[in-house]
Amino acid sequence: MSPPLEPAALIVQVGGDLFAILCADVVTVLPLPTLRPLPGAPPALLGTFSYGGTVVPVVDLALALAGVATGASLAVRVVLSRTRDGLVGVLVGRISMRRLPAPERRLDVSRHPAVADAVVIDGRPVHMLVLAGAMPPELRSLMAAP
Repeated sequence: MSPPLEPAALIVQVGGDLFAILCADVVTVLPLPTLRPLPGAPPALLGTFSYGGTVVPVVDLALALAGVATGASLAVRVVLSRTRDGLVGVLVGRISMRRLPAPERRLDVSRHPAVADAVVIDGRPVHMLVLAGAMPPELRSLMAAP
């Protein structure tokens, strides 16, 4: 019997930190679409766009986690993911794809609701991201409304 495959993840950088989004949670990766701003929305919520007839909110991941906006560049992408509350898009800078090793040891991670765990890749901690936790609370409550 062969060993189980290590899970694949998108690795994104936010400031000096690395975060992983499991590919199993990703619907697609898109170039930045034209967004409709939402008046009164929290700063990290950039706006919404339509994807297959569904309105999708887009959150700037760097702004939500580190308080610094993702810079504009050709590398900027929106990672579209399913959460328990519906589709959400997160704006990220550079993306790479890796298989995640099994953690050799458990790392102390931030108690931020967006971070579930961490592994070490190439000597650097990579925080496992839970996209539902990266959304501003105001957006989570809006998405959960009936």
